[in-house]
Amino acid sequence: MLSDYAPDPATTPLHAVYAPGPYVAPKVRAVIEFLIERFGAETQWDGGSDMARGA
Repeated sequence: MLSDYAPDPATTPLHAVYAPGPYVAPKVRAVIEFLIERFGAETQWDGGSDMARGA
């Protein structure tokens, strides 16, 4: 519908924000793992997310 305003996936950042702590709900973990698989885990500041590294 607004194709002129569609974000460029190569340059548009995507952030997953969740509460800190040792427990991450399975549904949240599943969504974040899907996003990492789909869009990649590389970040500008540390080379990848904690979940991508298995933390």
